[in-house]
Amino acid sequence: MHIDVIDSGAALAELREQWEDVYAADPQAHFFLSFNWLSDWLDAARSPWFVLAARPSAAHPRHVAYLPLRFSNKTGKDGKLRREFTMAGSRLSDYTGFLCRPEYEELAIPAFAHHLKALDWSTFQLENIRNAPRRLELFTACFESDVYASKNVEHIDRIDGTDHNLCPLTELPDSWDAFLATKLSANTRQKLRRFLRVVESPDSGFRFTLPDASTIDRDLDVFLKFWDTRWRPRKGAKTDDIVAMNRTMLKRCFDAGTLFLPMLWQGERPLGGLASFLDPVKRAVMFYMAGRDESFDTPPPGLMLHAFSIRRLIADGFKIYDFLRGNEPYKYSFGVVEHRIVHITLSRQSLDERARAAEFAAMFKAATEHHQQGRLVEAESGYRRILDANPRHSGALYGLGQMLAARGDHGAAEQIFSVFVSIDKNSAKGWLRLAAALQAREKFQAAADAYRESIQHRPDLVEAHNGLGNVLARLGQREDAVVAFETALRLKPDFLEAEVSLGNVLESMERLTPVSRAQFARANLALADRRRAAGATRPAAVLYRRAIAFDPASAAAHHGLGLMLQTLGEAGQAAQCYRRALELDPNHAEARTLLAIVDPGRGKRFKARPQVGAAAREPSPPWAVPPSETGAPRLN
Repeated sequence: MHIDVIDSGAALAELREQWEDVYAADPQAHFFLSFNWLSDWLDAARSPWFVLAARPSAAHPRHVAYLPLRFSNKTGKDGKLRREFTMAGSRLSDYTGFLCRPEYEELAIPAFAHHLKALDWSTFQLENIRNAPRRLELFTACFESDVYASKNVEHIDRIDGTDHNLCPLTELPDSWDAFLATKLSANTRQKLRRFLRVVESPDSGFRFTLPDASTIDRDLDVFLKFWDTRWRPRKGAKTDDIVAMNRTMLKRCFDAGTLFLPMLWQGERPLGGLASFLDPVKRAVMFYMAGRDESFDTPPPGLMLHAFSIRRLIADGFKIYDFLRGNEPYKYSFGVVEHRIVHITLSRQSLDERARAAEFAAMFKAATEHHQQGRLVEAESGYRRILDANPRHSGALYGLGQMLAARGDHGAAEQIFSVFVSIDKNSAKGWLRLAAALQAREKFQAAADAYRESIQHRPDLVEAHNGLGNVLARLGQREDAVVAFETALRLKPDFLEAEVSLGNVLESMERLTPVSRAQFARANLALADRRRAAGATRPAAVLYRRAIAFDPASAAAHHGLGLMLQTLGEAGQAAQCYRRALELDPNHAEARTLLAIVDPGRGKRFKARPQVGAAAREPSPPWAVPPSETGAPRLN
């Protein structure tokens, strides 16, 4: 890859056609990476900026990826001047990221990283990244841990607890009626329809307006005054600067045709407005900010303006209504799904810091090798020594948590993995481990939440879907459990654990046909054989009993259960199972041999005679499923 550096407005302007071509081709592109937005932002930027532009080779005429950045010089506590890189647009852009043709990302994004490593800087703020995790992994993997420190930064509001790394959005259907029917709760739908009838009644005095060239300045004045009144007590001295920046930015977006600013009025009294950005290429709308008369609340201006916006934008063919950063409760009234953005700080370490990091790396490598070789005492000692010195060492936390869970100390494992995910909130496997610990402690709702977090970061993680299905079944949410198990099986069709659990749920819902009963009998039998081979005798016995419950005529399942009972020292019950296997299959040689061993007096003389209802004659046959193993699916 060949990297060009663009650092002037004129040079950037010449790239417009290429930039927009890459933007259209990139499925991860968003409005805040569009040429109009970024060129306006860079033109008004107060700090120096540059754009890295990647070509497949020096001879290739066109760029395939862009990374817009800015930098500033800051004085540290030691009085030394240090350079900090940040993502361009991060003061006004809710999202940042890499712009790249998908077929080039495996080459272009590491090329950006290697170019930046050769530059002089102390800190790099990868702030508000909205890209698939793979792109960020490609970039950050190039920064060696013994030279660069990496830290995940969370943005939780200290006053109201809003998580500004969470970004809700709603996918818009083809019609307003479909939106009302599929995205809103019955209560919200009823309330919204009632308020809209009031507002749109000819005699109500209410009206919605959209700005034109003659009214935009008036609307911005009103809108920003509302915003100022609401937020000045929180923003303090920064308010005037924020208002001025937003006025300039919103006016530029209006001139570019990307501002959607509906206002609600009652007569000549303004009640509120919403400022959103329109992305006609991605058919997406970014709701940016709101301002309203805080003394007026019926009908609620915010709800009415969002309803007006969504209805109008659906009619105009838009497909995404993005509420941007912040998980404020009102956003969840609109049928949203959550996305998470990432802020990572990369820092070049001093020589002392590098030496300390190297020491930790050596200790962690030794502990990991002990763990892999089964030297568990040494491994645990190593992990704990690291954590004594650095309680937030993610590798040591994960390794120790694994060990604690493996030996059944699920309470301690829960504590360890809770700390781990507070450090690395994007670790799908960390959330999976936490969920498993919570599930083992029968904290099923918390486990479900953790499994969902894992799926959020790795939608293809089949173990998370299976685990979610199990805890949902334990919570009585059987329909949702079925969906989770079916998702796991769609991702991995031979996933026996999910198939077995799905069969248990469907049986409890009385939805099994004779064909499906036979299918789930085979799945239980196969999983039981696997558990038996692994030495898990009691879990295997449970599964053999489930296989027999699904298919009482399975000689293999009776034989397998007999093996497990024999291993557990239950010779009499094992003999019953072997006899039943021979009644079902008189040619089962191994069952006959084992019967002779556990019941030498009668085993050799036993004559298999197929009998109807043989199981029913047993007062309590060993293959009967105990009450504790019926009902909700067991945890596989």
